[in-house]
Amino acid sequence: MRSNRIFILTATFAAAMLLAASPAIATDAYEHTGVVGTGDADTPASDTGVGRDAPLARRITDPGDLLGGYAAEGELDDFLLTNGDVAVIIEDINHLHGDGLSGGNIVDAAVTPDWADELDSHLTLLAEHPRQAVYDTVYIESDGSGGEAVIVAHGVDSDNADLEITTRYRLTADVRYIEIETLILNHGGSVSGYSAGDALNWWGGGTHFVPGYGFDVTGATTYSAWIGATG
Repeated sequence: MRSNRIFILTATFAAAMLLAASPAIATDAYEHTGVVGTGDADTPASDTGVGRDAPLARRITDPGDLLGGYAAEGELDDFLLTNGDVAVIIEDINHLHGDGLSGGNIVDAAVTPDWADELDSHLTLLAEHPRQAVYDTVYIESDGSGGEAVIVAHGVDSDNADLEITTRYRLTADVRYIEIETLILNHGGSVSGYSAGDALNWWGGGTHFVPGYGFDVTGATTYSAWIGATG
């Protein structure tokens, strides 16, 4: 990957399955799609916009915007994306969770009717763990009033500050998924053997699934374009 080339990673965060990582990248530009989401849990959450038609992005200042469920870890000053069917909470820059080295990642995700989170943590994984995107800024690019709500996290590769990283979390109306697009721009020398993907950690409620391997994957090394979980 040379300085004038851009690496693009896109994923879809939806209500049925969970995307964990992309395969190794052999090209200079790569478009990756998958689905991510959460199942039902017994603990209902406060109202996060049920029945809302338009998408919404806002800073969380009211505890009523936080999700419920046994895995919920969102805090005040985090960011909410919701359209009344699906909601995710994106960490404020100093609110770290799991293996994340910064905020700017998805920490909670839920769907109607229970608004109950089962996701532990999410991060943009680069090459091998623990290398990842480290964000220094999180902001609302679009509040949803124009039909699209977008929250942006901006930073660099944790192992190479010449690699500028911009991740956009995008939500529109009448869908049950969040689109994630990560743009990696190289301002330095050549980079080889580079890969990127979305890494997700679950609490104990999800049963993992890998296409071609099935559900019995505990402790196994698998290779696929996506992995999923039911919960």
